[in-house]
Amino acid sequence: MKYYLFLIILAVFMTSCSLSNSRVYICTGPYSKAYHKTSGCMGLSRCSGDIEGVSEDEAIEEGRHKCHFCYD
Repeated sequence: MKYYLFLIILAVFMTSCSLSNSRVYICTGPYSKAYHKTSGCMGLSRCSGDIEGVSEDEAIEEGRHKCHFCYD
């Protein structure tokens, strides 16, 4: 019984960890360095490229940081 409880707790933990891989939005313009919670963020209003949805992990791997409008 303890083994099953451990597996359930582990599954819940793994699921919550995968939430960091949530969808965020980036501007594909040459000077864009941030990622955003929504495609309608004020920080994307002057995007010179396209707005694309990517995983948060992908955005971080590209060297992007959290938008100061969305995340502060």
